Amino acid sequence: MDTWIPGDTSVSMTIWSAHHNEDIYPEPYAFKPERWLKPEERKRMEPFFIPFSAGARGCIGRNISYLEQQIVLSTLVHRYDFAMPTKDFKVSRFEAFNLIMGPLPIKIWRR
Repeated sequence: MDTWIPGDTSVSMTIWSAHHNEDIYPEPYAFKPERWLKPEERKRMEPFFIPFSAGARGCIGRNISYLEQQIVLSTLVHRYDFAMPTKDFKVSRFEAFNLIMGPLPIKIWRR
């Protein structure tokens, strides 16, 4: 590492880019939650999964967010069915400092 960074310099990266690194996450653009099920793969990928930043200035709401996500997701999956508007629908997205998603029409109906 031959790059000098002076003190008081803000250094950051886009988390989206880190989470789409093919060297760490095979097929990063595919929705594959099962990639986290194998213990050896999970152990390899976890250090690079940083949705709430890291270190002393990481998100203080991380733990409550994880709890809320579990409650909301399990409630939604239990009570509703979901479908994309068409089989070939593609979500538009734009990467700035953070990922900006386009419209996401979705069909939802109560079970």
